[in-house]
Amino acid sequence: NSNNGASFSFSSAPNGSFNHSSSSSGNTTHTRTATANSSTTTNPQQQQRPPPAATTTSSSTAKQKPRQKSLSEINEENIEDLNIRELKEILAANFVDFKGCVEKGELIEKVRRLYRDRLNAQLKGISI
Repeated sequence: NSNNGASFSFSSAPNGSFNHSSSSSGNTTHTRTATANSSTTTNPQQQQRPPPAATTTSSSTAKQKPRQKSLSEINEENIEDLNIRELKEILAANFVDFKGCVEKGELIEKVRRLYRDRLNAQLKGISI
């Protein structure tokens, strides 16, 4: 069929797929192909992009998680030098609840208290 320079065509296949094409006087063609499970539309004015290249991650170039600090690796003087993540890791590893702490100073105080309790227990010969 043609109307004002536009044309339309439709065809179907026994497997259930069909093709639908339309074009206008400006030579723009739109094609739609569909099967029972999928449908695709192509427009020649749209640029087709190639699929993204597969990226590979090498274990040597992957970021490695820094090793967790332990209470035995620190001394009382360098507790304040630890960052918040390290303070929380030490507290969590020693089963200390820090849920209500909102300031770094509160975390430092809990780690300091934990450090002193551990030191006192070692001096008394008690294993914690």
